[in-house]
Amino acid sequence: MKVPLFKFVYFVFAASMLAGCSSDNNTEEPTPEEKDKFILMSTTSRFDAGFITALDGFPAGSVKNTNAKTLQVSSAFGFRTFGKWLFNRSNAAGDAGLQKFTVNADGSLKDEGFISGSTQFLVLNETSGYYLDPRAER
Repeated sequence: MKVPLFKFVYFVFAASMLAGCSSDNNTEEPTPEEKDKFILMSTTSRFDAGFITALDGFPAGSVKNTNAKTLQVSSAFGFRTFGKWLFNRSNAAGDAGLQKFTVNADGSLKDEGFISGSTQFLVLNETSGYYLDPRAER
């Protein structure tokens, strides 16, 4: 009795997997606009010093990771973006916290504020967000 039940469950599972597939052959790829900026973060080694560079347009070919507008940071641990904002988990000096940058029209990065010690965050929209303050009393 168990073998036929197992085969039936297996058949239903396999049929549902095949039914979930689609033949969507949409090969259209989004094309970046000329005004778009792209951010490149590079490091000398994992979680070590590095550079944050804004690039005009989508990079192609050999990409130079530094230019006159590049920001050197003491800890390049990764970043997140929201709209035209860039959030890093430390400031340029390497202090842990929530660092907000914007990209100026000339491609340089502008410091827009820093919350010390707060490396975990969520941005909901342009006016609301949350961050974890590990020093807060419980």
